[in-house]
Amino acid sequence: MKSIAAELSGAWEEPGVLGTRIEIEGDKITVLWRSSPVLETAFRLKEGPGGQELRLKKRGLRHRSDGADYAEITGLTYSDGTLTLTECFPITGESRTEMKKTENSRYGNYSVENEVLGELQGVWKSTDGLFTLAFEGDEMRLGDFCTRVCVLRSRDSYAPPGRYVIADLDSSVYGWRGFDRFDYEEGRIRGRMMVCDARPMEVEFVKEP
Repeated sequence: MKSIAAELSGAWEEPGVLGTRIEIEGDKITVLWRSSPVLETAFRLKEGPGGQELRLKKRGLRHRSDGADYAEITGLTYSDGTLTLTECFPITGESRTEMKKTENSRYGNYSVENEVLGELQGVWKSTDGLFTLAFEGDEMRLGDFCTRVCVLRSRDSYAPPGRYVIADLDSSVYGWRGFDRFDYEEGRIRGRMMVCDARPMEVEFVKEP
């Protein structure tokens, strides 16, 4: 039989919802909102009327760019495979979320396949001549913009086996300079550019010799 600590260890999400995520390792807990950490603290367990209560050393939730907490955790309880999170927001009041253990990474249902980065090295030009992508190590340049990236492969059974997603290393970043994703497949990169009040535009990139 697993110990409570072993049952808690891992990642927790509300099934089917992109929002709050909790990661637990030993006596450390990280709370994330849309893959961005908003609280990192220690905790201890105490038996309570509703199950095992996780008593947090710190309880305020705060975005990295903010100077004040936007909410506070007022309860976190584990019972029968469910982690119940209770938050209190200044305007809307109390909110409760039931979370289940997940195999998803911070990037979602993807595995990290960074060995594919070797195939991306070099300069890529869009077929319309408007955009340039360049890769050096895990750095990606889009024009004069630069960031670090990783390569992901979907674990969904229906996903094409040779298709990869180029994602920002910071899992809370969802796009760059108008593009919301880059796919790499069969030696080509396809970027999806969001357009207001219209369907997304696809831009294809070809590697320079």
